[in-house]
Amino acid sequence: MQLLHPYLEKGHTLIADNWYTSPHLYNVLHKHKTNAFGTVRKNKRGMPHIEGKLTKGQFDYRCTDNLLALKWRDRKDVWMLSSAHEPKMIESGQRNYLTGVLTKLKPECVADYNIKMGSVDHVDMVLSTINSYRKCLKWYKKKQAGGGKRSVENLPFRLTERHFPSKTLNAESKSTRRKCVVCKRQQRRKDIPYECEKCDVGLCVDTCFEVYHTQMNY
Repeated sequence: MQLLHPYLEKGHTLIADNWYTSPHLYNVLHKHKTNAFGTVRKNKRGMPHIEGKLTKGQFDYRCTDNLLALKWRDRKDVWMLSSAHEPKMIESGQRNYLTGVLTKLKPECVADYNIKMGSVDHVDMVLSTINSYRKCLKWYKKKQAGGGKRSVENLPFRLTERHFPSKTLNAESKSTRRKCVVCKRQQRRKDIPYECEKCDVGLCVDTCFEVYHTQMNY
């Protein structure tokens, strides 16, 4: 919000990836005459549940007065949140290389995101391969009779994603306090104003945050 301050109240549109997109942020921006859209994590606080398996090309959605939450099936499920789009499909511009006929439709918000954020995502992807700014786990191949590799899908969610500490806030954006799960397990009850929003747990930012997201058997 500090970065956006000079641009609020002017009718601009913000495009964000899933590290920043949330229903709460987009509602606040809407009150400041600023639309927004982008990819979003399905378990983000305030997101609606959209159940049911979709086949490739299908989409489902939920709406409020200000927001559109949309789930679209491509090679995998794509989740979008927007205060600037309607739930409609448009031609993607992709053609069958044999017939030249347009063959693929996409939700309008997905097509807009790909056009305007594609180059940014590509840069982020390249940077992520050369820039490591925090400790990570060392994984060793486990020798066993059956052989084979350990599947990432079997690892806890807290060890397979990127996590960042954030302030604990209530609906009125006032600071609140939570109990640190690491301190609690060590029988040191400690109320702190920080949490991992993705894991939905309170954590001290100095040591407990790293312990919780790096220790396999925590």
